[in-house]
Amino acid sequence: MRTNETLAIALALLLVQRGVDAKEGGISGVSGRNGRACELCHSGGARPTVSLRTPARMYVRTSTTLRLSISGGQSAGGGLDVSAERGTLMVAPNEVAWTRLSAGEITHRVPKQGELAWEMIYTAPAQAGSYRIWAAGNSVNLDRSPGGDRAAEVIETIVVDPCPDSDGDGYELAACNSDPASGADCDDQVRTVHPGRKEVCNGVDDDCLRGVDEGCEPCSSGTTRACYSGDSATRGVGSCSNGSHACQGEYWPLDCPGEILPTPEVCNDRDDDCDGVVDQMTEECYSALTGEGIGECRSGVRSCAEGRWTACEGEVVPTPDLCDEKDNDCDGQADEDCLCAKGSTRPCYSGPPGTANVGECHTGFAACVTGLSYESCRHEQVPVAEIACDGVDQDCDGEDAPCELEALSCSGTERPSGVGAITWWMVLIGGSTLTRRTLERISRKGPKS
Repeated sequence: MRTNETLAIALALLLVQRGVDAKEGGISGVSGRNGRACELCHSGGARPTVSLRTPARMYVRTSTTLRLSISGGQSAGGGLDVSAERGTLMVAPNEVAWTRLSAGEITHRVPKQGELAWEMIYTAPAQAGSYRIWAAGNSVNLDRSPGGDRAAEVIETIVVDPCPDSDGDGYELAACNSDPASGADCDDQVRTVHPGRKEVCNGVDDDCLRGVDEGCEPCSSGTTRACYSGDSATRGVGSCSNGSHACQGEYWPLDCPGEILPTPEVCNDRDDDCDGVVDQMTEECYSALTGEGIGECRSGVRSCAEGRWTACEGEVVPTPDLCDEKDNDCDGQADEDCLCAKGSTRPCYSGPPGTANVGECHTGFAACVTGLSYESCRHEQVPVAEIACDGVDQDCDGEDAPCELEALSCSGTERPSGVGAITWWMVLIGGSTLTRRTLERISRKGPKS
């Protein structure tokens, strides 16, 4: 291909060798777009007529041939520059010797003589809309100078339409299909012809794949035969079995009524996928409704045995939080319901404020056994009723209750039982008073000797 292109260019150079040098190669950026045209360099000659043949409309992503022609002017030779607002331009195969692509524009390699006409390939963009094509044609006298030459420009507009689905079958026209991998409609006028359609032996390429009636075999009318459309390695294996069909017209039908083809294996004590193995499979399992893959929860594995699934082994389902810094209930949070550290204790006191550690009162402790909360306070001492005059602060107010004093009148009083005569005499002569408690103690123990 490279050799043919080189020969074509050499031939073109020979044809225009009179008055041609390297300066006469075309340049881009002078198509008239943005106000720049060939007239910036060439002037003085009669103005030629430039025409650009384009389609009025085309579909997105489709290609067409544009044709630029020059008439009038000097007409000894000519060149061009063509640019597109959107889409792409390419050199036409028959114009390799004369034109080239420069900065996305089509311009000439050497001036052309004779019929001043050039063809080029235009491919529409993927987005529908109206797009302009700018074209400049330069009619030259081939005298190796820009004087006496003259150019003219023309602008054409092409309306680019979305890719159609004329028959409404859900598949775009093949020429402009946006997703070739999904298949394109080879006949957009017939709704029953499109990719994915089942091929029927009817003289039509129903599935738009490999041609008309691919896979169809001739037959004699009225005959029947066994058939199987699955992989031959699965035929007659496990659950898979033949069907049968009758000759229809001149061809065996492509469908096979009654055949059983491989299906995904299920736990039913049968070889559904026809691989020669029955139910030798395992699958992940999880019996809880929520939590799978969160926190401590994970799926297990179960096996198929004799057509039944075994119990799910190895799964971990949600449980109440154990206050062990793990997400046991599998809600995405660890120990959110735990109010204390498992095994810890804290001081506690249930008595009135200000009485803790006063007198006989003291704090106790509460233990966190489960981690969910602290238990009730243990080993505390709270205030109780005061016993007066015993030297102990039972009600925890900071002091012992005062002793109750009752003055005993000595005159005319009989000596209490148990009170010695000397003691009583001292009371009488001294005018002393004794508390009843003291006298009672003395009467019980007797006076000290």
